[in-house]
Amino acid sequence: MTYGYVYIDHWGEDMEAQISALFNYNCYEIIREESDCNPNNRNKFYELINSLRSKDCLIVGSIEALGLNTSQFLKFLILLIKNRIHFKSVMEPDFDTENPLTLAIFNDLISMDIRVRKNKCWVNRAFAKLTDRCIGRPLRHSKKL
Repeated sequence: MTYGYVYIDHWGEDMEAQISALFNYNCYEIIREESDCNPNNRNKFYELINSLRSKDCLIVGSIEALGLNTSQFLKFLILLIKNRIHFKSVMEPDFDTENPLTLAIFNDLISMDIRVRKNKCWVNRAFAKLTDRCIGRPLRHSKKL
C-alpha cells in the first residue's frame, strides 16, 4: 500500500499544496501533522512508521518531514531499507528508493555515517584515556577511612 505523510513545522508552508500533490500518487491514506513547537512530539509519524510493512511505499511532501538533521534522516533510511519499504519525496523527486542509483547513494551515505560515528567514539575514548577520564568524567578514587 502507498501512504502519504505531510509535516508542517514552519509558518507559511502550504499543507494543502503538498496534500494535493500526494493525490497524484494514489495514496491509500495521507497522514497530516502540524508542529506544536515540540519537534519530538510526532505521534502520527511514529504510528505510521510502525504500521508500514514490507513493500509498502511512503511518500512524503518533503524530506524535511523525516527528521531534523542528517543523522536522523540516515537512521530513518536504515529503517526503511531494512524493512524493504519504498520511499519517495514529492518536492525532491530524485529521492526514490526504487531507483537503484538513489538506493546505492543512500547505502553509501549510511555506511559513511556509521564509520564517522565509530571514529568519533574511538577518538573520544582515546582522549578520555589520555586525560585520565572515564568517558569524559574523572575517575573515581576510593577513599580509605
